[in-house]
Order: sequence, then C-alpha cells, then structure tokens
Amino acid sequence: MGPRNSQAIRSMIVDAEGIDADENLSIGSKFDNAVRKLAFGSIRLLSGISSSQHLQHPRDIRRVVLFRYDAIGDYIITTPFIRWLHEVSPNVEIDVVGSYRNASLIEDDPHIRSVVSIDPASRVSASWLKVRSLIKSRQPDVVAALVFTKMTKAALLAMAGGGTSTRLAFDLGGRTEIYNKVFDRLAPHFDAWEHWFETTANVGPRTFSLEEEMPRPYVVVTKKSIDVVGANARETGRQLVVPQHDGVICTNAHTDGASEVEGAPYIVLNVAGGGPERVLSAHIALQIVRRVLDMHPGYMCVVTGPPEHENLIDEIVSTTNSRQCQFYLGTFQEIIVLAACSSMIISPDTAIVHVGSIAGVPILSFSNHVRSLAEWGPFGVPFRTVLSADPTSINSIGADVMLAALEELIADIDLPAVGARS
Repeated sequence: MGPRNSQAIRSMIVDAEGIDADENLSIGSKFDNAVRKLAFGSIRLLSGISSSQHLQHPRDIRRVVLFRYDAIGDYIITTPFIRWLHEVSPNVEIDVVGSYRNASLIEDDPHIRSVVSIDPASRVSASWLKVRSLIKSRQPDVVAALVFTKMTKAALLAMAGGGTSTRLAFDLGGRTEIYNKVFDRLAPHFDAWEHWFETTANVGPRTFSLEEEMPRPYVVVTKKSIDVVGANARETGRQLVVPQHDGVICTNAHTDGASEVEGAPYIVLNVAGGGPERVLSAHIALQIVRRVLDMHPGYMCVVTGPPEHENLIDEIVSTTNSRQCQFYLGTFQEIIVLAACSSMIISPDTAIVHVGSIAGVPILSFSNHVRSLAEWGPFGVPFRTVLSADPTSINSIGADVMLAALEELIADIDLPAVGARS
C-alpha cells in the first residue's frame, strides 16, 4: 500500500481529544476491568484448558479457526492476516466463524476452506454450538479471535472446543492482564495511531517476533459479479475496467467479456454507512452529484447504498434527472466491482472505503467519530476525510464543507478531463 499521512491524522486526533496517541488508552473503569479479569480467569479455570505456547514458528501452522462474526468491512480489514498465513504456511487451511452479514463474502474467498455463521450479537446463542463443533472437529493449531469488541464472547467461544490450540487475540485498551487469562498470544494495536489494516498485517510478525514485509490486503471479485456489473455498464454507457493487481483477486478469469467495457468513467456516491448517523440527506447528496457533474461533465455519477435506502437513492437520481446520474443497487460483491473500477469514491461507509483503498481509488469520506479517521479511514490512496462535529449525524458537516473537500481532492488527484457526452 502507498504512504498514508498518519502523522497529520494523529496530530488532529490529539488536538481534538487532548490525548497522547502513543499511550494505550483505557476503556472502562477500574471496576469494570476488575470484573472482566475475574470473568476471564473463570473462563480459563472452568474450561480446564491450560495455556498453550507450543507453536514456535508460523510455518508449523496447518489449521486455523478465525473469528470474524461481525460486519463486511471487518472481514476486509482482516485480509492481510489471511494472506500472511498463506505466505508463511502455503498449505494452511483456514475455517472462519462468520455472521449472516459477511458469510457470502467469505465463501467467495479462495483462501478460506469453510465458513460457519453465528449470531453476531453478544447474547448466548444456540449457534455457538457450531463453533464448538468446528473447533473439536478441526483441532486447529491456532484459534484467532481477531474481533474488535465483545471480547468476553470471543473468550467463551475460543475455549468452547477444548484442545491444545494457541489462542490469539488483539491486545485492546490496555487490558493485557485480563486477556492473558484466556488468550496465549496478544497482537498489539496502537489506538488512535495505527490503521487496522496495519494492525492485521502485523499480527503474525508481532506475535512471532518476525521481521517481514507487510502483506497487502485484498478483496475478491467473482465472475458472476463482474458479469452483472459489466452488463449494466454496457446498457448505460459506463466504463468498466477491473484492476489487475494482487489487491483484487478474481476467482474466475473468464467473465464473458465484461471485465473491460468501453464507456464513460464514473464516480461512486454511496449514500449510507452502518447506522442512521451515517446517512447522507437527499439535499446534501444532490448537491454533491450536481457538483461532480458540473466539474466533470464527461463523467457519470453512480449513486448506490444498502437496499434499505433504495427510496433515498431513487429520489437523488430522479431529482437530478440526468442520464449522467445513475442508480445502482446490488449485492455487496457487485458493489465491490463497481467501487474498485471507479475513478473516485464518495462514502460515509467504511466497507466501501476499504474496497477503494485496496483498489487504489481516491476517496472522499465522511466520519462522525474522530478516532475512526486514523483506524478505519482511507489508507494508502489520495483522500479527504471530513469530520462531523455532531456524532449523531454526518449531515451536520454541511454541504459547503463537503463540496470544498470534494474540490480539493479532485484538484489533488488531477482527475483527467473527459469530453461531455451528447
């Protein structure tokens, strides 16, 4: 990945929050941590499983069970670790504990042997029995609980199948002493300083004390998704060129001629992220679309988002009333293709931002949490990120500020001029 202005982002976080980002930041009170320490110690004691440090080198890893039972973007963030495993141990078999939100994406990944889905909520669920069965049957060398929250759940599931697996997790929020009650190895994450792509890329080298080049994250595009998006591109006169590098893995080289379609280049506007606070208003989205088309009339603007925002997307496109503004709804696998082949991405959703970062697409993103700028924002590409002063809505940023950031980014990347279509 290319360089990223981490120092500038870190300085902004320090100014905004008054913290030193070099320190491990405490999460929760001393009382909460005392309760967690007792709970984690009890989990280990009741399991009857002793600490496991039998793995001396990652080349000894043959089977891994990876916990990724959260969101789509979280799985994408974990791909550097998956790639590292296959680089150091080419015959490794990885089974993933996923969720209904990301299972289809994981199933497309050629690096993964199998996926089982469980309820992503914290509460105890009958679906947890699938994890116990998986660990007992596979007897993995490593159980990698690389989740970012709900660590008590992760601890219970990691111990559920017994065995002599080395149990691995992130060292989050200065709770090393607590997590060591269950997990044998902890991979550090530097809060408010390090992007999660960097953290997951360094899980292996840090936990095994190795000096290695950071593995590149990746996204998988399927033949079916390329064909569907390619057919839509041909119908609408839109360009489609699938990136050819190791960050974009095509599961089937033959795509019915859809991997390259001649037409107009385009910019993707994704209208919504993972909560109501990250949904662009129709008023602001319309101004963004109009500014894009005014500045670059030879480009198209493709408006997309989650299916539950279909009415919002339709309102934006119909109000714009231009053949240069298009509506696209599809599976996330199709959105990966759409985003990876675009000239620029505008999005409040971090999953789409991760896709753009991997594909090398410039990004304008909107955030309502200052810490997410460093840890979850654009990585390795030209970008602008605008922070909302109101954590309850990105729309409080205001159209003027968003449009100024858009113009800055377009000037920075020197977006090639294209003749307007008749």
